[in-house]
Amino acid sequence: MQEEQEEELSEDDLTKKVEAYAEQATRSTVSKACRAGKLTPAAVAQAIRFTCRHCKKEEQEVILSHWNPEVADKFRKEIEEDKELHAEGYMSREGPCMTMTVLGVSSLFVRREEELVEELAKYGLHVDGTKDRRGLIWKAPYRPNLARADEIPVVLSLRRNEAAERFWRGELEVKLHGKRVLAAHVHPQPTRAFKLRAKRRAGGNMGGLAELTHLLSLNNMSAADISRIFQQQLLLHALPVLEMTPNAGMLVQAPARGKGGLSKKEFAAVGANMVLQGREAEWTVLTPTRQAKENALLAFRELESTEGVHLTLMSEDPTINELFAVELMADAGGGQRKKRRSSRRLREDSPGKEKTFDVLVKSTSATGHFSRQELEAMCNSVESSVSRLTREMEQTLDAIDKELLGDLEELEAGVDEDTKSWDGSKIRLRMRTRAGAQKLIQDLPLQLSKVEVVVEAANFTPEEDLKEEGGAGWKNVELGRIVEEMGALPGLEEMEMVSEIKGVLDEVVDEAAAAGREETKLLLDGAVTELFENLEEAPGNVSFLTFGEWTESKEKQGRNVLKEKLRRWLKSKEWTKAKSKKPSRNQGAF
Repeated sequence: MQEEQEEELSEDDLTKKVEAYAEQATRSTVSKACRAGKLTPAAVAQAIRFTCRHCKKEEQEVILSHWNPEVADKFRKEIEEDKELHAEGYMSREGPCMTMTVLGVSSLFVRREEELVEELAKYGLHVDGTKDRRGLIWKAPYRPNLARADEIPVVLSLRRNEAAERFWRGELEVKLHGKRVLAAHVHPQPTRAFKLRAKRRAGGNMGGLAELTHLLSLNNMSAADISRIFQQQLLLHALPVLEMTPNAGMLVQAPARGKGGLSKKEFAAVGANMVLQGREAEWTVLTPTRQAKENALLAFRELESTEGVHLTLMSEDPTINELFAVELMADAGGGQRKKRRSSRRLREDSPGKEKTFDVLVKSTSATGHFSRQELEAMCNSVESSVSRLTREMEQTLDAIDKELLGDLEELEAGVDEDTKSWDGSKIRLRMRTRAGAQKLIQDLPLQLSKVEVVVEAANFTPEEDLKEEGGAGWKNVELGRIVEEMGALPGLEEMEMVSEIKGVLDEVVDEAAAAGREETKLLLDGAVTELFENLEEAPGNVSFLTFGEWTESKEKQGRNVLKEKLRRWLKSKEWTKAKSKKPSRNQGAF
């Protein structure tokens, strides 16, 4: 790890870094202004140092002193209430914990997370969990072959103590590698948050906000410092902003693989000071209330036709203020882009372990992989570390039966190596007894009511399948498959077909009504061809004719108008016979 750095550079050292940047980035605002003689690197360095003053919390009080006293007092109170009411937390075996996003963490800690844990412990901040099961996930995967990111936000679950509470409130200063880190919300509420991005400059060029961020980073400002600087500049516009945080990453076009190979987009960590493939990072703004958000968006719209809302280098020289001013656009959509995870690593059995009865918990999807929405529901949080998943599953088992939790030997889940979060793949619960495993198979789907799951035996045959309970195996096997098939959502074509069939039924009913019949009998004689006598043992074992087979079958007596109309409707269609992807169910209900 690199040695500790000074918080800020001297003016001479910063001037040299500005000169180097101007020489390398010839298309930058700094380079163009210096070549045109409008500015000098020393003047830019001085403006950077002046702007960096606003990374200090004390500067916020200076700004609020210029607000209306009543409005300023209300905003101070909203800051305290936000930290108190919107702190995420949970109860672990070791005690209460707090979950938060931490800005300004160096990407050097990627795959060296235990060193990060040790550094935080020096400040009394203890990350929950044990090695390989830490309450720690990176908000975007670090992929240096695709994008550069010197810092990546990380979601941490910290043991709740005085140090953690002070860090959450912004009262405890924590530095990693000499740079300040800052606690922020894990996932700002969409009702109170909105996105900010830089407007395109003349000629469609992007990069004003990224360049401004980079200039501030030359003075050893971390993403945490810069987020506070930008937040305070918005306060100067009288906008009530609690937080302004950069998005952790973006979808990046990956290079094609092999000759003629197709390229695809991958989600990767991207620094806020980078312009990549014509785009730069978006920022998320958090306001105290829904009304405050609406007022802020209204202010953006009203100012758009005049001077607009800007971020810039702050200086007494109006030329610098004007040259580096970046006009911002507000987007009411405060949600974050969902991230795809590709890694699905599951730890292999270790030799020498005692025999366990393993139960798999998976999604009802064809792959068994949980979607992001299901994943967050399983973890009861957007913080989806394996540690968090383990705690939620343990609480679920305890709710079913306290002895069941004691019967759990181990929980295994796939880990995304880039983010250290659960990747949504199947969960393996190793139980010490067969009885515990069977109870889990029976009761877990009902307990996990937020998510529809499939729970099945992995390395043993349940007693029900062996028919040791008098042939009642259909309760867990056959009936479950029937329910799964019935729960499948119809597509657009299926819905159109149902609508047309309903039209045929309506036509039959209307003709009967026109003939003066108050009641209409819709006969389906012969639709069910087999009904087994052992109904109590296997209620799903009946066979149905297809529409085509039924309409061609002979009527036992009289005329069946419904059958005739359906036969004509069927002949007006072109049908393609498709094989089902699901296992065949001979003599099944569907």
